[in-house]
Amino acid sequence: MNVFISNTGVNVSEQNIKNLFSEFGSVISVFFKRSRNDKSRFWWVIMTEQSDANNAILTLNGSIYQNNKITVSRASLRDKIHS
Repeated sequence: MNVFISNTGVNVSEQNIKNLFSEFGSVISVFFKRSRNDKSRFWWVIMTEQSDANNAILTLNGSIYQNNKITVSRASLRDKIHS
């Protein structure tokens, strides 16, 4: 299942995100896109199990991660994963 994460800030690394989501289950891949003003990043995490991804979404959405309130949701087509 694909998970979308926004508002992480620019100092968050791919390994940071992988470690965060690995607490909930197996992570297949992690990638990001910079915002237009380069003040934040948008992340996509692909997880093996839908139940693990759902648990991560429920737990992490609205939480504070490295001083930013992050938004975590199921990725949709509008999130443009590979654009």
